Amino acid sequence: MTIAPTRLQARLLQMLQNETVAATEALRTADEQYRRTGARPDQTWFDDHEQRMLLRQALESAAHAAGIPQTWLDHVRERGDRGLRWRADLSLREPEQPDWDTVLGDLVADVARLRDWSALAALHPHTPDLPETDPRTRLARNLSALFTRTAGVVNLLGVDDTIAADLWGTHADLVESGAQHLTGIDAPEVHRRLHAAANSDTGTYLLQAQVLEITRIPTNTAPGLPPPRQLGTDIITALGVDASQPAQLSTPTVTLDNAADPPELRAESPIFRAATHSVTTGAEPVSHPGPVGVPAFSDHPRADHGAAIDAAVTAAAPDADAALWFSHADGPTHLPQPHPDTGQEMTP
Repeated sequence: MTIAPTRLQARLLQMLQNETVAATEALRTADEQYRRTGARPDQTWFDDHEQRMLLRQALESAAHAAGIPQTWLDHVRERGDRGLRWRADLSLREPEQPDWDTVLGDLVADVARLRDWSALAALHPHTPDLPETDPRTRLARNLSALFTRTAGVVNLLGVDDTIAADLWGTHADLVESGAQHLTGIDAPEVHRRLHAAANSDTGTYLLQAQVLEITRIPTNTAPGLPPPRQLGTDIITALGVDASQPAQLSTPTVTLDNAADPPELRAESPIFRAATHSVTTGAEPVSHPGPVGVPAFSDHPRADHGAAIDAAVTAAAPDADAALWFSHADGPTHLPQPHPDTGQEMTP
C-alpha cells in the first residue's frame, strides 16, 4: 500500500520541488552564459541564488521538525533537479519511519520554551515606546518567531487536542508547570532568564515560520497551543502577580536597560515563594546546518547571512513588504501568498 503525504505535507513538498526547479534553471542558465561568454553573473544573481537556497533550507528544516520522511524530501529534490515541477498525480517513494523520539522530543522542548518565554513576556511586557535594543522588544520578537514556527510544525504533524495533551499537557498543565518554574527565584534570576530569551537567535525559526505561512501552513494557531499572551497571563495570575502591570523587582541595581548582558546573580529573597524547587530554563540559541555555498564558477563573497534571510522572503513572495510586522506576544509574521510565476496552483 502506497503511503501518501497529507494535504499540508503535500503543500510543503510542492514548494520545495518547485523552488528546486527554479534554482536549477537559474544555475543552468548562468553556467551556460559563463561558458559561452566568460562573463560571471552579477551580484544580484548571487543574492537571488543564496535567497533560494536559504528558502529551501528553511523548508527542509521545518519538514524535518514535522517528521516528513527524508525519502520524500530527496525524491522531490531529485525531480526538481530534473526540471520537473510538482504534479499531484505522481506518487512518492515508500517512506522510512521518522525518528519520532527526536521529532516529538524537540517539539515538546519548544512548547516548554514557549511556556517559559510567555511567562517572562507577561512579567515584562513590551510596549510600543520601547527601543529596538530593549530586551523586552527582542523577547517579544523571539516569542513571535517561536510561536509561529511551533504552530506550523504542530499543524504539519497533524497533532490534535488529544495528542497535544498527551505530549505536553493541557492548558492547565502548562500554567501549573510554568508557575513552578518561576517559584522560589529571585529578581536577578528573572532578569537572567529574560536576557537569555531576548538574546536567543531565532532567525532560522523566523524564516521557517515565514516560509510555512507562504506555503499556506497555518502558523497563527494550532491545537493544544495556547496563545502566548493568554498563557503568560494565566501563569503569572497563578503566581498571584498582576498581569496588567510589569513585575516590580526588589533589586534597585538590576535594570532592563542593560541590553547587552544579563545582570549578575545575587542572593535575594525569592519573588515567588509558592514552591520549594525551581528549574532554570535559559534557552540555547537555535542552530542549524552551516553556511550556504555558491556555484563553483564564482569567487564572489557571500551576501551577509542576516540580510539574505530578510531578503529570502521577498524572493519567495515578491510582493511581500520588506518590513516584518509583529504583534509582539500573540501575532504571527504576516506575509502575502506566493507570487504566481508559472500559473501553477498551490496544492489545495
